[in-house]
Amino acid sequence: MTCWDLEIPGRPSLVIRDTAWTNGERDVVLHRTETLPEMPARLTQLFNRERAGIHPVNADRRRILAYLAVPEDGRDRPRRRRSLTVQELVTACNAAWFAQLLGAAGVRLASPLDPLSGEPGRGEHEIHFDVDDTYTPVLAYVLTRLVPTLRKVGWLAGY
Repeated sequence: MTCWDLEIPGRPSLVIRDTAWTNGERDVVLHRTETLPEMPARLTQLFNRERAGIHPVNADRRRILAYLAVPEDGRDRPRRRRSLTVQELVTACNAAWFAQLLGAAGVRLASPLDPLSGEPGRGEHEIHFDVDDTYTPVLAYVLTRLVPTLRKVGWLAGY
């Protein structure tokens, strides 16, 4: 298990945990620490939930699904948005941050193809990365699962 601290200026630190389980599975999640500072209820709904599984593509590559966890009024938990265009995904995650993610060596976005044009279409996307890359799945999790909620609760004003 590896823990990463997500530091947002003027806000409490959030702990992201990347866990490799004994059964061979691996996932990333926003970890709830023993002492939880005061924060918006919508954000607390993500603690130890919205796990992002890390799955093998082959012996050298892994993938994480790139769908969004979007908070909505009147719901306790965020709604999962899986059918997206590349543009919708990039916009929701912050285009500059997403470009940094995809600019790393060995990282690529796998998108469903539109059967008529052969171009990326609407659907569920995957982020593929090298088996020894520990940074990409954590950043992908933060961008796709946390950023929409952090924006909604005002923790990313200006981003």
